Amino acid sequence: MTMIEATLKSALETTGKSAYALVKPEKATLPCITYRRIGTYHHRNLSSPSSLNRIRFQIDVWGSDYSSTRTLANSVVTKLEANQTDWEVSTVENELDMRDEESGLYRVLIEVYLWNK
Repeated sequence: MTMIEATLKSALETTGKSAYALVKPEKATLPCITYRRIGTYHHRNLSSPSSLNRIRFQIDVWGSDYSSTRTLANSVVTKLEANQTDWEVSTVENELDMRDEESGLYRVLIEVYLWNK
């Protein structure tokens, strides 16, 4: 786990719920959070690479009912939107509500960009 992932995990866990990298453990207490790095954009200028990177993360909030899942997702969005405490700045770009038919769990997918040096 890199420094930015460790910082993101800590920030997500300030919601009072567990956060896991990549995959939700089968016996995880619900609701819970998973996160994964989707991509990293390395900014450059004409003379050299910039020290600022834009990192895209997918955050999934999982729950057994829609209400608790959406409530936790709202807490995650509040924590991450325009956060300048844990990194340069973060922006929430998209949210998508869904239900996993196989597991029967509710899920809110949140796309976020973290700007970091």
